[in-house]
Amino acid sequence: MSLRPSALLTLGADPRDDEELRLRKVLVLSAAIMVAPMAALWGLLYWLFGAHASALIPLSYAVAAVISVVVFARDRRYRWFATLHFVTFLVLPFLLMWSLGGFITGSVVALWAWLSPLAARTIGHSRAAFGLFGLFSAGIVASAIIGDRFALSDPLSEAAIAVLFVSNVVVVGAISIVMVDGSAGGREDSLSSMRGVVRRYFSPDVA
Repeated sequence: MSLRPSALLTLGADPRDDEELRLRKVLVLSAAIMVAPMAALWGLLYWLFGAHASALIPLSYAVAAVISVVVFARDRRYRWFATLHFVTFLVLPFLLMWSLGGFITGSVVALWAWLSPLAARTIGHSRAAFGLFGLFSAGIVASAIIGDRFALSDPLSEAAIAVLFVSNVVVVGAISIVMVDGSAGGREDSLSSMRGVVRRYFSPDVA
């Protein structure tokens, strides 16, 4: 029997959690559930375009995300779950771009890493967000220095690069707007900001 979306988002819930922790669990869990199939889709695209080694990077995240959700449902510990996803959101897009040969041949797929500090800030982890943004900036600088040194395969065709470039920019931009729009309802503090996200983008039973 499959879980309804509202039941799926209660995985990891603990009666001892306060409101802030409950909200954070729901938001990080929803991010993992939303990004995992997208990572699988991107991995499939890279596989179809012939970049088989690079395709394993997003595919590995999709598998790891599913396993982490199963473990999180059992142990209910937020800290390791959030840390795992913030770090993988940040690191794997850079690894994927480097494996594809850099900014241009990698279709700036490292833009996905921007979602890590943005998500951390949206759910109230201000200090972590600044640290993650610093790492994101360092990754951009490192990418300019590294170039194509770690490319795992021949460059993709120009058509494939163009399709992936448009997809990366549009999808990351759309997700960013949703995050910013949700957090804009937060007025004076991060907790009300998280309430705004839940009320805007989740069904009433989840809220």
